[in-house]
Amino acid sequence: MNYTADQRRKLWGILVSLALAITVAIVLDCLPMVSEPPMDTLDSSGEVTDTVIESPVISEPVTDETEPDVTEIPESTDTPKTTAPDTDAPVQDTSFVLTFLGECAPGSPLGTSSFGSYNALANENGFGYSFSQISSILSEDDLTVAANSCIFTDNNTMASVIACAAPSANAEIYKTGSVDFLSLAAPILSEYSDSSIDDTRSSLDNASIQYAEDGQITYFENAGIRLAIVCLQLTKNLNTADDVAVIRQAKESAEYVIVYFWGGDNGSHTPEEWLTATLRSFADAGASLVVGSGNGVLRPMEQYGSSTIAYSLGTLLDGAAIYHDNATVLLQLSLTKDDQGVLNTDIRLIPCYVYQNIWQPCLVSDAEDEKLITAFLSGQAASPTEK
Repeated sequence: MNYTADQRRKLWGILVSLALAITVAIVLDCLPMVSEPPMDTLDSSGEVTDTVIESPVISEPVTDETEPDVTEIPESTDTPKTTAPDTDAPVQDTSFVLTFLGECAPGSPLGTSSFGSYNALANENGFGYSFSQISSILSEDDLTVAANSCIFTDNNTMASVIACAAPSANAEIYKTGSVDFLSLAAPILSEYSDSSIDDTRSSLDNASIQYAEDGQITYFENAGIRLAIVCLQLTKNLNTADDVAVIRQAKESAEYVIVYFWGGDNGSHTPEEWLTATLRSFADAGASLVVGSGNGVLRPMEQYGSSTIAYSLGTLLDGAAIYHDNATVLLQLSLTKDDQGVLNTDIRLIPCYVYQNIWQPCLVSDAEDEKLITAFLSGQAASPTEK
């Protein structure tokens, strides 16, 4: 082996390696520091931050001015593109809203359509006339309930019709007015002929209006809430054991039970002792709300235990008479089930005039009238109309 030549090769190799190292160092010293591109991440609070991969330093939370777009994560990354749930968003409650009306009779005595009668007015002004002033309320609820005391028939022989009747087409007055369900438990209806009652049922069926008669239970379900409405006709000295049994039956299949009844002396603002005792027994049997109608005038309300009793909503619309006590209320019930499944209730009373324009109920516009009606309902005034 030629030692001198070998030493020269080794020395040359050292010089070349040293030159390469110096060159690399110079190049690196001239370049900026480069790290992996940042990747958007979501911290546990749902706030977007910039994090440098393999870096122990986490940058400050991104402000609104520099908020990154999470959709711009490179497709090559293994991180899935997801959207974090808004944990701060409130849980939406679900509600079932019902509005109860007083007595309604959209017809005329003996079914007449002569000049000046209700039937003539409805024919002239259309089916939407009567409820037009309160339609903004009735059209927004889930179920509107009224107490009907009118016969709907096209039979020209009205000898069997004593009080109030209308052509079958007048059933559309309820439909146009957003009334969904009727009680036919009015005592006056039992005085009509069977054929008149049959005609009424057919007219309401054709108008797609639900109804129930004395002693019947109707179940409704909305927003995950199941309730029952029991329609009853009450008379003094009548055994109410059957009515109590029906209420208990309804309670077995519903979360909330409502009794919608006819009863009480006509024209009297004061509930009778027998009626008070009867309605409280209904509450004891499981009725959470008891609503009355049919005696022509508004009556007070009371809270009995956990139940609310409205002794009468009075008259809302009566084509068989022009003048009434010019005061009634719409009773609006809101049932709300929260995110824990707890059922909460709220009752709103909406004072109304029975008329301003003839046969057209409307909201009370005078603050003093509204105050008087509210005071009467709570037992603080003797009359809802006399100041």
